Amino acid sequence: MKVSSDGATNARGNVQIAPANSKWEKLRRPSFIHRLRALDIASKKEKESLQCKDSELVARATLTRLEECFTCPICYEVMACPYSTRQCGHSFCAICILTWSFTRSSLLGGFDLADCPNCRNALIDASQTLPFTPNTTARDSIRGMINTISKVADSINALASDSLAEWRKDGRAQGVWGQKERDGNTEMSQLAKLWPEVNSDDYIAIKKRLGISVESDLALIA
Repeated sequence: MKVSSDGATNARGNVQIAPANSKWEKLRRPSFIHRLRALDIASKKEKESLQCKDSELVARATLTRLEECFTCPICYEVMACPYSTRQCGHSFCAICILTWSFTRSSLLGGFDLADCPNCRNALIDASQTLPFTPNTTARDSIRGMINTISKVADSINALASDSLAEWRKDGRAQGVWGQKERDGNTEMSQLAKLWPEVNSDDYIAIKKRLGISVESDLALIA
């Protein structure tokens, strides 16, 4: 059998070898392989870009739901360390409901004049039982949603004015919410230990930490 140089088989059945400049040889050239690799990289980048956009859409939808479902009726911000009133079950930031209640209380009357900001129900049995209870379901939901939003906000190049950017780990909203959650947890924990035996010194100290005027209370014990 004779082999020719063009890679084809002639009429006598001889195998012919393709020349070096055939189309198959061109496909094996480095430039073609590089182009294939470039297309593969571009495809991966496009897929990553689409995934990033999907994550951003989910984060924005989560932020909208967070603000719609877990906004404090007192400060109109996302609830931090949510607590509910025992009587009616309405929830607020721990710091917000404490400030509201202590502003409407006194050394003489205690929490007799304090009520729920939502429905105005009195905080009954306050003399025996702390009238607030932690809303752990809301707390866990809020933390989970903020964690989802924060991860996406840290991974995208959002403008500083973007609502998502404010929930980055170093964002304004994240910082304010985090500090408020820590403060609320501290104040509620301390009050729970003191209740119902809150003496005048403790009472005044709490009001001062909450930024509430104590002049009228000091006048009563002067």
